[in-house]
Amino acid sequence: MDTIHKYPCKEYAPLWKKLAAHVGGKEGEELALSMLELYSVYRDTLPEWFASLYDPGVGGFYFCRSARDNERLDYKGILFGLLPDADSTWQALATMASAGMFRDYGNKASEAIPTEMQGEIIRFIKSLQDPNGSIYHPQFPRERNEEKITRRTRDAARGMAVLKYFGASPTYDSPTGERGDGVRFDGVRVALPSPAPKLDVGKAASDTAAAIPECFKGEECFRKHLSGLTLRNNSYSTGSFFITQQSIMQAIDKRLRADGASYTLYGILTDWLSENQLENGVWDDEVGYAAINGVMKICRLYSAAGVIMPRVERTVRAAITAICSDEPTTSIVEVFNPWVAVSVILSDLRGAGDDGLKIAKEVTRELWLIAPEAIRKTKKKLLRFLRSDGAFSYPADRSGGYNMGMPLGIAGLDEGDMNATHLALGIPSRIFSALGLAEFTVPIFCKEDLKRFLGTVDEKRKNI
Repeated sequence: MDTIHKYPCKEYAPLWKKLAAHVGGKEGEELALSMLELYSVYRDTLPEWFASLYDPGVGGFYFCRSARDNERLDYKGILFGLLPDADSTWQALATMASAGMFRDYGNKASEAIPTEMQGEIIRFIKSLQDPNGSIYHPQFPRERNEEKITRRTRDAARGMAVLKYFGASPTYDSPTGERGDGVRFDGVRVALPSPAPKLDVGKAASDTAAAIPECFKGEECFRKHLSGLTLRNNSYSTGSFFITQQSIMQAIDKRLRADGASYTLYGILTDWLSENQLENGVWDDEVGYAAINGVMKICRLYSAAGVIMPRVERTVRAAITAICSDEPTTSIVEVFNPWVAVSVILSDLRGAGDDGLKIAKEVTRELWLIAPEAIRKTKKKLLRFLRSDGAFSYPADRSGGYNMGMPLGIAGLDEGDMNATHLALGIPSRIFSALGLAEFTVPIFCKEDLKRFLGTVDEKRKNI
């Protein structure tokens, strides 16, 4: 890998000194130095890489370069088109914002992105929305999209999030709770159903209800669904399902509380998770990367519910063990997920009263002592996923070309993808959070990077 990097940015030198001084002494200097080493993994070609995947004629981002450069692919006998998608568009904007590219604009895409580009993106997302509220991509066969509930609901949530970035509304009511404005992507107005006065999710605004999975349409349906799931040694898949449904579950629970219902979906779910947690603090027999991948999903469900999981100290220590493990990694989530789990759990404990704060302080102090070593191991692991285009791949050493049940690019190439790059650039902020140093987070991108990104997009627009 001979790409020259410039990160960490020189203009942030005062921030690194501030971090070292806050931690204090040799410990502070060593922590700052190890983080600087981690930042050196990120290549200065990233702003152009993001821009290279944006299509001004469509208004969205591709998943990877092979998607941009090819029209279609045959995947298991099914022909898929290769076009920009809502999830990749959200990941591009979210990553650039969280990694500091919009820092001079309050980290707001609505302030950093020019009006012309905002309009392109808004029209793209609105063009994908079905009258039932869900997002459907023309490159994905409709019947396959219906089968992949996690893909459909994640696309809906991500599409709505993109519109919110720019203060826009969907055309139709969304299953995640947003009210449609009745204006299509082409400006044509459409009629909207009246909002339902009661919670009856199965009947509320019939078109939108069709986009809500059956398992959420009532307490009995939800409990029956849980009883049929396999959680033990399958925690990542099970947790992932509910993470992709969070926007829908939150919208339903909001209405349940407003109607004075005796239950919430999150309440039932966290009770079920607690009943099935093992004595080792996880939901898998062996405490390794697979178990912590599941913890990363499940701890976010507890966090959203405002509940501290049982055996929480064992859980967070298991995640720290995974961070420090020398076990070879095969997917980038094995680098990212343990830091997310630790940061989420410790953040929740810090706000959970005296008992929670006591545990958080003890674990955080221990984490400070091993942080330089843990961060250097993280850098070593992350390098396995760095590709020659400066971005990151989901599997080690090659592209995956597949995400959330859909093929989005060509597998087996030396190229990064939007999903893995989103995870890779999210690691530093999770480390700062885990260490209780979120306010000292140093951005990856500099102010010049936004100019380079927008300049590259403008050049692409001239060639349409």
